[in-house]
Amino acid sequence: MMTPAIKKYFAPALCGIIALAGVAQTASGWLNWSQTREQLAAAPVVASTPAAPVTLALFNAAPTTPDVQASAPQLALDISGIIFSDDKDLSATVVKQGNEQVIYHVGETLKGYENARVTGISKDHIQVNYQGVDQNIKLPAPDYQKQSA
Repeated sequence: MMTPAIKKYFAPALCGIIALAGVAQTASGWLNWSQTREQLAAAPVVASTPAAPVTLALFNAAPTTPDVQASAPQLALDISGIIFSDDKDLSATVVKQGNEQVIYHVGETLKGYENARVTGISKDHIQVNYQGVDQNIKLPAPDYQKQSA
């Protein structure tokens, strides 16, 4: 049990100890900052070229990059459908070639093309390596409007 004299000085003594610890921590941080500031001042300054200005608007158009390099002709494939899975071995694409529809998986060579191989299948496009150039061929958008005859 604490005597009234101990109770009277316990809280102020505890506050004084905490204040001294804070002062010691501040002094330590100040010394470390002084050393770091001196090291930064002595470091050589490397000049860099300014970057091109960027417009930071919320709804800017996405930058476009060409999907196909100019060295290989664009493949004209008629993609009928895509079966997509996170496991690339289960993904498949259905391509209409002539009067038939052919199913291709990743790694298979396209019928009728010597150097065309399916390298990836995504939800909305397939990736084909044709004559050493990667091409993205998109699944056509569905036509929801009725055709009038």
